[in-house]
Amino acid sequence: MLLPRSRFVFGRTVTVRCLSMNSEKSETLELDHVVEMVVQGNENDVGVRNWLGKRLPAIPYSLAEKLLRKKQIRVVTSTGEEPVPISHRHRMQAGEKVLIPKDLIKSNTQPQQQQQDKWSEPMQRWAKVLKSSVIFQDDHVVAINKPFDLPSQGGEKIGSCHVAALISVFRSPNSTDQPTLVHRLDRETTGAMLIAKTRVAAQGLHRAFQSSGTIDKSYLAFVAPTPKVSSGIINLPLKRIVFANGDDRIVVCSETTEPSPKKSKASKANEAETGGSSGGSDNEMKAITKYRVVNAAGSSAALLNLHPKTGKKHQIRVHLADGLHCPIVGDRKYGKRLEPSHVHTFLGSDCNKLHLHSYQITFPHPIHRRMVTVTAPL
Repeated sequence: MLLPRSRFVFGRTVTVRCLSMNSEKSETLELDHVVEMVVQGNENDVGVRNWLGKRLPAIPYSLAEKLLRKKQIRVVTSTGEEPVPISHRHRMQAGEKVLIPKDLIKSNTQPQQQQQDKWSEPMQRWAKVLKSSVIFQDDHVVAINKPFDLPSQGGEKIGSCHVAALISVFRSPNSTDQPTLVHRLDRETTGAMLIAKTRVAAQGLHRAFQSSGTIDKSYLAFVAPTPKVSSGIINLPLKRIVFANGDDRIVVCSETTEPSPKKSKASKANEAETGGSSGGSDNEMKAITKYRVVNAAGSSAALLNLHPKTGKKHQIRVHLADGLHCPIVGDRKYGKRLEPSHVHTFLGSDCNKLHLHSYQITFPHPIHRRMVTVTAPL
């Protein structure tokens, strides 16, 4: 819950400070310069997402979702005096006053070229790489072959170079819609990644990713050693652990795997760090991954084809490391600190890179609904 620490005064610049009561450490949000928008009579009973899309078409769908989630959009109802955070389920009522950060509106409604001209040299270089990485594109969707070491989105330890900051390069010249990320890959993971070019496409693809079985994702991973069973299903629920320094790690909650190997030393160490097994926790996430050995170098290493049936953070990496005990080569977070000598001899310095590639995505097109398959070559 966010509690207002100061009152709004309409007609002049104000500062709003909110204190987060849900997290362990207090988080202060500042909105310096808010814009007041009044809901008109013909906008009565319109959902807040659609209302934002019509009033502020240049703001990406993902940003609008983030603003709602972070409670940075507030509303003064016809009966209220204090502004309150607006829920994503809210339906607008005529006469309501909606308060939105002015700087956000300004920065996201600048002409496209004006924004890109301000990019740093590294951002300009990455933008060229992104434009050359397109593997599918139409008026509504673009698919890229994401390069290694480019994050999907920003964060505390990530600079300005990430896909979310650069995707305006895919904006259609005459469109008022901003391109939007609809799913993400880890920084070290390469391969197929979808971007919606229009708000309608973003809504359709978000629904598809949230609907089980609608989208099929295929990955390739180079692992060491070779799995003892050549194909199977890993059904291991996962849990996210957050440490005092802010770092996080995904760990296995319990063991219900097909085949069912013994729990790894890493899993036991994780449980020791967190005070024991977490089965039955509210934080438990269902996670299922199908795998098949495509090629193998005896028992030393193998190329796997993987189909995650759920889309949890680091799911494939944890399932292979703690489910099959065959971590991905180059996975320093969940795998080995040093690869076996034969792998190092074969790959050289490349063994320090995460060998996980999003090879193929099949999805229903958000406009014509026909299935589309995009493939990202290695």
